[in-house]
Amino acid sequence: MYYESANIINAMNYNMFKVKNVDEIILQEVPFFKNLLIQNINNLEVFHEYINKLRNTWKSIINDNFDKLIITYNQVYYVRLLREQEMIKVATEIDAEQLFEDLTGLGVSPKNYSRNSKNSKNSKNSVDSLTDSMRKNTISKITKSRKLPKK
Repeated sequence: MYYESANIINAMNYNMFKVKNVDEIILQEVPFFKNLLIQNINNLEVFHEYINKLRNTWKSIINDNFDKLIITYNQVYYVRLLREQEMIKVATEIDAEQLFEDLTGLGVSPKNYSRNSKNSKNSKNSVDSLTDSMRKNTISKITKSRKLPKK
């Protein structure tokens, strides 16, 4: 990726145009955009955005060789982007499977929990009850419910 970016930056000069009479304003912009690309060579998204805006804006006046450099850069960029997306997808699936395995079959039974906490000496709020339950290792496997199905 760095190689393709460097090729584009190195080719950014007054020879990048296929026409001989390039507007003076455009010629003055070349060093500005070249410096902008140099500053963002490690920021792939920004570099990609700038180089493609340049290509779209100057498409009618840039030569085929410079255009091919941008096309090559874009191909490498998209391959890398697809690989990153695939790695993120796989990592997310692995995390989800791991979490599911860790949580499958676990249930917590909050002991000494009472809704009427003012009247009960041994009552605890739900967070305390949950914490105490976990400390006392009362985490158990969830079994199938014996409730009758609703009709």
